[in-house]
Amino acid sequence: MTLRILIVEDQVLFAEAIRLALEERDMVVVGMATTGAEAISAARTSCPDLVLVDIVLPDRSGVSVGKEILRECPDTKVLALTVVDEPRVVREALRSGFHGYMLKDVPVARFVQTVEAVMLREKMLNSNVDFFSATVYASLGIPVDLFTPVIAASRIAGWSANLIEQYDDNRLIRPRADYKGYGRRAFIPLNKR
Repeated sequence: MTLRILIVEDQVLFAEAIRLALEERDMVVVGMATTGAEAISAARTSCPDLVLVDIVLPDRSGVSVGKEILRECPDTKVLALTVVDEPRVVREALRSGFHGYMLKDVPVARFVQTVEAVMLREKMLNSNVDFFSATVYASLGIPVDLFTPVIAASRIAGWSANLIEQYDDNRLIRPRADYKGYGRRAFIPLNKR
């Protein structure tokens, strides 16, 4: 299941960088807001899985914005992403129902891991099974538009095996199931079958 994320950040350049980092990992940014009022309106409209909110916004406190979003959208998770490194503010955010608090100087990989960990812990959602494949493809210079075809092509052997299994005896072998088939059998080379 793809994660749907709302970014609440008044620094547009930073918000764009966050969006790119998330979308590179197949997460969907459903909106970007620069004020608390825009954030609350966007959350009501999009009902995101996660809201990343800066604590310092031009019109009001990010903590109050997060509290209101949590009240309006109880299934949405809220994570602070800010430069404010004050224990009092961290406690206030967490007591208000925030699901995490992260400083903006965190490396991108750690940021993405935190987003994924919050969503897995709170909603039992993986961001994407192919997260690690996508990062390898990106590092190899494969264009993002080709990620899905490359992933599909790499799975054809497994899909074909499942199809053949089901065709042979109308059953699929489940990897977590105990094997109930034939015991040890001698290997017969292909050219002797």
